[in-house]
Amino acid sequence: QGPCWADAHLDLAYLAVNGRDMRASVPADAAHALTLPALRDGGVRVAFGTIFTELGGNPATEAVGYRDSDDLEGAHRAGLRQLEWYEEMERAGEIAIVRSEADYARALAGESALGIVLLMECADPIRSPDEVQWWHGRGLRVVGLSWGHGSRYAGGNARAGGLTPIGRRMVEALDAQRILHDASHLSRAAFDDLFALSPRMVIASHSNAAALIGDNERHLTDGQIAAVRDRDGWIGLNLYGRFLANQRRATLDDCVA
Repeated sequence: QGPCWADAHLDLAYLAVNGRDMRASVPADAAHALTLPALRDGGVRVAFGTIFTELGGNPATEAVGYRDSDDLEGAHRAGLRQLEWYEEMERAGEIAIVRSEADYARALAGESALGIVLLMECADPIRSPDEVQWWHGRGLRVVGLSWGHGSRYAGGNARAGGLTPIGRRMVEALDAQRILHDASHLSRAAFDDLFALSPRMVIASHSNAAALIGDNERHLTDGQIAAVRDRDGWIGLNLYGRFLANQRRATLDDCVA
């Protein structure tokens, strides 16, 4: 059937709730390259579609924003709005939400609509560990406990701290539902805490090598890369230019490196 792609991290619902027509083709003069038809045209058969919410955003003016980690209802509403967009796209036949290994295999083989694995980037929309089962029932299959600014569950790459007490309970709840952990935005301390607490597979959906690009916590150390490997996990390359090359335009050679 020819080559195809599985994209490990795309903010599809974020773009949609912020006004982009995700069912339209991309005009030649557009400043962006991403809609659902563009993904299909590019040979993408599976994409990990995020539920991304922004801590510290203004919920009155930002579709993905919520006040802080104590704003449980605000974070939940922002996350639910994006979940409902994915469900709407599935009812319209635009995507197929991947809920099982069989769903994934069908999508990758081109036997279904574009397969979307739901990935929550920052777990604050989950109001408590007791709610994990409900989210799993709605299709959630991957969770990163924190975005860069942290969450009530874990420190992030821009905010120090390991797992919080409720974060430890959250890890156990996610493991009970066999939801994958995404380590891409965890602080180094939270990364270590997660690996000490959970025996399950961990992925990093969009992370690059600290050894090549610089030692800040957004990038993975060689030890972290090995830890993901040893759990049979995988790492998705982040194509943001500043995460591939310093002080110059990134190239395909940088991606290969």
